[in-house]
Amino acid sequence: MFKANSSSYLTFVGPFKTQLFINIQELIHSGYAAFQNVLLERLQQDPGNGIWRYFSNQPRSSKLSFDVDTYQGETITPRYLMEFDYLPDAALQQKVNELTGNVSADIKIKIDSISLKYMDSGTGTIYFNTEYLLEAAKSAGEIKDFHEKLSSLLSEMANGLIVQCTAKLKAALPAWCLLKDERSAAQPVLAWMHWVFYVAAADHDDSNIKHIANSFISRLDDNGLTDASIIEGLHFYPSIGNSLVIYTDPGLVSNKHFGALEGMVGYLNCNWLAMSEMDKKLFYQINELSRNNHILKLKDLEIKYNLIHDTFEQITLFKSI
Repeated sequence: MFKANSSSYLTFVGPFKTQLFINIQELIHSGYAAFQNVLLERLQQDPGNGIWRYFSNQPRSSKLSFDVDTYQGETITPRYLMEFDYLPDAALQQKVNELTGNVSADIKIKIDSISLKYMDSGTGTIYFNTEYLLEAAKSAGEIKDFHEKLSSLLSEMANGLIVQCTAKLKAALPAWCLLKDERSAAQPVLAWMHWVFYVAAADHDDSNIKHIANSFISRLDDNGLTDASIIEGLHFYPSIGNSLVIYTDPGLVSNKHFGALEGMVGYLNCNWLAMSEMDKKLFYQINELSRNNHILKLKDLEIKYNLIHDTFEQITLFKSI
């Protein structure tokens, strides 16, 4: 059981389709960082309820091309095109309170921050960073059920923010950098929610870390749960749909490792979505060509083949980056 009046952190990570496909080849040629700077200036003219920003590539302090430092360093292209830090207001917190109350009267959720990170491959990630408070003792099963139900309810709110912020980004992007794509006219939409739950071991009656983990995380294979953490005092159990962090060191709260872990989960989910969308696009293009190639004129066949070639190039460049 989780003790009453205990509190910790719960982060919802949602990859989404932006339907904005950037000409990466042109940006690499003309200068990605310079483009980001110009784009940021446009977005800052009317930022809305938040702050637009991006992190430029920085050389390592050690001056080495490769180092054990994993928190900074130059890359060929930035991990994200642009980021928007949404500033939660009283109205949004009230909405979250209502959603939470519909699920449980004994668990309170406070929004700490909301951010949206945009990639250049038609995808992005939204993060809801929250704190929760248990007003009554709860079992692991009850808390997991709460997470799943709240995740579904938050999806509608997430989609509203995604549509609003993506419209601002699209309006600021120059036409020359956007690739024409049959999906471009579609509405931006959330693909799924992955939640990361943080447990302070001291807040649980059972000191057995493995037992706590088994209460939350489903085994991916017969080898059982895998602790993927490399940080002492912190245990990380990744899974499909949800992941669990158990920390035995209270000093790790709000530590940079938490942010790095969430960034990794978001980045992997976002890239998986991007690759999945490219695969589907290629599949339908080849299928369409196969079923019509005997009736298409030579010029139409050339157009179809060029579309498939362009998709192959996008996939190859994406994988190489």
